[in-house]
Amino acid sequence: MKQAYIDLINHALAQGFKVSVWDGEAWPVKQSIKFREIVDAIKSVEVAELQFRDAEGNKCGWAEVGAYGLDPEETVIDYTVNPWLEDWNELYNQTIGA
Repeated sequence: MKQAYIDLINHALAQGFKVSVWDGEAWPVKQSIKFREIVDAIKSVEVAELQFRDAEGNKCGWAEVGAYGLDPEETVIDYTVNPWLEDWNELYNQTIGA
């Protein structure tokens, strides 16, 4: 089954968003469009916070994710309720048959 946090990152990058990763102490990744860099920063900690910005630098949402010890569909632990994140959630649930 597809990991939700991976799907969310792909969704954000496909929309031209930049992703920053908070590891609980610092921002090891700031406004990145590099998938591997983002995922590596997430995998370096138990739980990470992601901040999404559009191409103009406007904040577009936030998500808390965890790469370890969770069922694939639960790797996005929490997120800002807004239209684009709700759209992502609906699309993701369709792909997993929820």
